[in-house]
Amino acid sequence: MARSAQESPYLQVGECQGSNEYVGSRTIAASPTIDGTEDTDGIDIINVPLGEEFPLGLLVVQDGSNEPANVFQDPEDEEIQNFNANFKFVALEENPAFFPDFLPLEPSSFDPRNPQPNSLINGIASGDTTQDSTVLWARSTFAGVVTFEYSTDAEFSTIVSIATATVTDINAPVKVEIEGLQSGTEYYYRVTDAAGATEIGQFETSAELGEQTGLRFGVTGDWRGELNPYPAINNV
Repeated sequence: MARSAQESPYLQVGECQGSNEYVGSRTIAASPTIDGTEDTDGIDIINVPLGEEFPLGLLVVQDGSNEPANVFQDPEDEEIQNFNANFKFVALEENPAFFPDFLPLEPSSFDPRNPQPNSLINGIASGDTTQDSTVLWARSTFAGVVTFEYSTDAEFSTIVSIATATVTDINAPVKVEIEGLQSGTEYYYRVTDAAGATEIGQFETSAELGEQTGLRFGVTGDWRGELNPYPAINNV
């Protein structure tokens, strides 16, 4: 993994596994195609082929203090800043030593020219689950019908039933109440929105009255997307 070290030209590299051991610092040096970085403030990397110029992938580095400098004083905080910022596009094959183990080419896991729909941006969740009912909900950024399927089989070879809800306001979640469930049973549910995006979740109905099987609960104060409450509750 790599992260930018703000207000310096270096990118800090560490291991993704274990204790995230620090490997070292790297910098983007000047080459025949780009000049070097002076002040990195954000990076991104993709290891899929992107045409003739980037056959092994692309490293994008934001340079917040590009040369030649365009310096003036910020009127709000009176800080002297260089406003000549740009992005460096670095072909991965030009920096084979950037990572200790060079990223392998991965042409099949993601196609940036044909991205899959990602309209269920808040994930999905279940809640208010009792012995024989639950509430399933999701938020889609596409207006239209959202389909909720549920089954006792993780492979969905047999569908118990299907419920639908219609998104009319993309800023608000939709929900359906499912009834007639069996107590103490694990269910799997699959949500598909109007854009074709699909996510799978699971829940377990409460035990029969009189049985004590423990309790887990989650709390959230807002459904705003950037707070990610749905995955937080789902992880409980």
